[in-house]
Amino acid sequence: MKGHLLLTHGNIDNIVHPTNSLRVADELIKAGKRFDMMIFPGKRHGYGSFRSYYEKMMWYYFAEHLLGDYRDNVDISLPDSGK
Repeated sequence: MKGHLLLTHGNIDNIVHPTNSLRVADELIKAGKRFDMMIFPGKRHGYGSFRSYYEKMMWYYFAEHLLGDYRDNVDISLPDSGK
């Protein structure tokens, strides 16, 4: 594996069992590979009410790792949060 990897999963996903992502993470660790992982608590496949958070997180991840756009703000603004 080359480059950056972000694994995401809902912890109560009823389509793809979370163990699948954990197995991938386990093998990556054993191989000494760096990766980022986000588990969405209480969310199924597609992340439900966390969808906006997921999408913004992906935009930031791509901007950072593909474009070199390292933002110094740490919070993700959501439309319904008022941030």
